[in-house]
Amino acid sequence: MKRYSGVLLSVSVFILATLIPAPLVQAEERVKLTGDEIKEILFTKGNVIYGLTPQKNVIWIGTALGGGKRHFHWQSLGSESPRAPFPASGELTGTATVVNDQQCTTGYAENRCFDIYRIGKDKYETWDGETLESTWYRAN
Repeated sequence: MKRYSGVLLSVSVFILATLIPAPLVQAEERVKLTGDEIKEILFTKGNVIYGLTPQKNVIWIGTALGGGKRHFHWQSLGSESPRAPFPASGELTGTATVVNDQQCTTGYAENRCFDIYRIGKDKYETWDGETLESTWYRAN
């Protein structure tokens, strides 16, 4: 299992490195997802997403396990300090719910709710108020 996780993370790093330089989509093309759309994309068992959390300089890949549970593998792309307060890579499992038209996390991130926007074909952004939390892609 560990070998498969490493291969999966390496492939996701390659994919992200290839896709991140793509031109940014204009803000007026952003479409806020409804609660039903969030459930379909993020909570359907077997769905895979991968992305970048720019504030933490972390790439990640997540798989929906069903019932709101998701499993993530993540890799730090480095930090300005060699004494970063977190490991360079890891994995975790947690639960998310939909409240109104927001995704709310528990158990694998700070307990917060986020707006999710479609910004292109299979490309999304997660926002916490006015702060971009992550840019991510739907793999399937």
